[in-house]
Amino acid sequence: MPPLPAFGQTVETGATWPDAERRAHRRVLLGASLKVESGGPLLVGTCRNISVGGLAASIEGPLAVGAKLSLVVELPEGLAIEMSGEVVRVDRGDVGVRFVALGQRALFAILSYVGNR
Repeated sequence: MPPLPAFGQTVETGATWPDAERRAHRRVLLGASLKVESGGPLLVGTCRNISVGGLAASIEGPLAVGAKLSLVVELPEGLAIEMSGEVVRVDRGDVGVRFVALGQRALFAILSYVGNR
């Protein structure tokens, strides 16, 4: 596996990072606090990267592919954004989440964050 990109570095379509060629949206590294509700106890974790299509995170707690989630991510500017997602990948505590509902406020916040990196 290649080394992790530097904080704030983008991983774009066609990059050598695993699975990058399948991504439709530009992602940037984040390292932000994350809260997750999935029908059980509140889970916490760290959002590792984000795009307007989804995010990758390290989460303390069990999640299965297909699980529906309510998420709150705290962006570095102090802005907490809420969205709904579905788990599309699980790998030893790391999860990939596809957004299924992203409000206008969250969409603009993510676009701004990604566009400024």
